[in-house]
Amino acid sequence: MDIATSGADSATLAERWQSPSMMDLSHASLESILNDEELLRSLENIEAFRALRKHATKIVTAESSLKKAGAEDRRSSDARREKREMAKHRKKVEEAFLQFLTRVPIFMYLTDYREKSLVDVIHTAEPALFTKVTGLKIRDFETLCNLGVFNTQVVDQSIDAFKRQEVLSFEGQVFSSDLEQRDEGVVGSCCMVDKL
Repeated sequence: MDIATSGADSATLAERWQSPSMMDLSHASLESILNDEELLRSLENIEAFRALRKHATKIVTAESSLKKAGAEDRRSSDARREKREMAKHRKKVEEAFLQFLTRVPIFMYLTDYREKSLVDVIHTAEPALFTKVTGLKIRDFETLCNLGVFNTQVVDQSIDAFKRQEVLSFEGQVFSSDLEQRDEGVVGSCCMVDKL
């Protein structure tokens, strides 16, 4: 019954936070990160992102050269090798962002405040804790959101599932009033903060 009302058990919830569908590491996103030197330096201060510049540059360069290549050239052995190398670099970048994302529920668990939205917690409750747990400053997280690095719809669903699981673990049961107070568009709100 608990799983039916919460939508996910703990193992499923953990898998959600490790899903590549939570982010968009498109050419445009990676290029935007590379063009933001301040953000790049902040990310490189985190162990998982130390080689981000190298990996992102290789991906962007390889994608650009493959786009310029003709149809014949794209099927050549050099192009296939370049695609394999690009996939390896993309996997490294993906792993780094997933490692960061798995820190977000830890932060949400450690806060004293029961989240109504992630953006509220980040901005009003405990921004220093966010930085301590994730290694990233709030402004850098917002920049990543604004660049479209995170799939806001999937992240919002994961935040909602986490909130439900948290209610179950702390109270042992879910009250309908808790479920009715769901917040939609949590990360989407984060992404819009600078536009307000």
